[in-house]
Amino acid sequence: MRKVLILVPILMLSLLVAKAHNEVKQTPIIALADNKLYAVSAEDGSARVLAEPTITEQPIAALRVGSISPDGKQLVYMTQSAPDVSLDKYGSHMYLLTIADGSTEELEPKGGVFDVPMPKGYVSQIDMPTWSLDGQRIYYFRSQYALGKQGDQKPKLLAYYDVNTHKHVLVARFDPTNQMENLQAVKDGMLVRWYKPGFDGPTYSAFYGLDSQSNKPADVSAMYLYGLRDTDGTYYYARLNDFGDVHSLVNVATGDEKPSDVGFYPAAQSLMNGERSMHLFSVQGSISTYYVYDAENYITSIDDQSGFSFALAPDGQSVAYLLFENGSKASIQIMDMNGDVRKLDFEAEQIVWGAIDFVPFLAPG
Repeated sequence: MRKVLILVPILMLSLLVAKAHNEVKQTPIIALADNKLYAVSAEDGSARVLAEPTITEQPIAALRVGSISPDGKQLVYMTQSAPDVSLDKYGSHMYLLTIADGSTEELEPKGGVFDVPMPKGYVSQIDMPTWSLDGQRIYYFRSQYALGKQGDQKPKLLAYYDVNTHKHVLVARFDPTNQMENLQAVKDGMLVRWYKPGFDGPTYSAFYGLDSQSNKPADVSAMYLYGLRDTDGTYYYARLNDFGDVHSLVNVATGDEKPSDVGFYPAAQSLMNGERSMHLFSVQGSISTYYVYDAENYITSIDDQSGFSFALAPDGQSVAYLLFENGSKASIQIMDMNGDVRKLDFEAEQIVWGAIDFVPFLAPG
């Protein structure tokens, strides 16, 4: 009897582990196609519509790194009018989508400075909504400008939506002439990157902590777009060599620079599964080549001749990708750790899957 009682919890634990593994495998790929968001099965390519805009002049904007929540359960997305649309048809809206049931909530900035009426002829634009790494906030940019009048703008605002309190909080104001280039979640805050318009103008980045305090902006001209997380959790800007390998690393908080060891590349990996994940990085040449590794070993390479984009599974054990050969859509392809590829019967313009982190990755040989 004692042996049976011991076996029961072991069997239950095995079932729970199997169930958890199965749930990770069945996490859908989120695809943008024909102005609709779909949940696409990574197993058989079956798809269900998650969202579509109700106003055709306000199409779904491109998804980005940071659109998917760290736990993979929610997606933040936007609908965004073209800049030349008429005032009565203009719209810029941010939505929070729960993937399991497709329920959607509009996150309209309100309260405090967000309730100040806009001048006549002005519109409000939201850009780059991005989840914090703890999944408690969604950061975004908000700007106001006179539609059809270049140069007539208000300061650009960095703000966040608190998922628990449902409040919008102002973080910082930026010169309206700045072009905001990237917003990236890092440990204990966000990296904000912008540049000054004009030929060969400088590019800057600053770290904003969870207390909304920032350090002195760093000149990151010609550096990699994303900050890289080192093994000790510190984030660095990466200065690259001509072929895309890391030349040196600049601490995002202190500005201190250190040389990189030979053979490191800025690589994407699963945020959830870290070093056990597949790793992807590109090498620049006559064409861009993407190299695929597991935790340390080479799997294969993919040449980007006419367009390539990818999304890692939440557990990092497979990668979905699009190879654009004809037009703006491509079939979703899935590659596993062995390099085996299967093509789903679904074409997409863009895909996201699991949350992604960026690291300096040693590519042997």
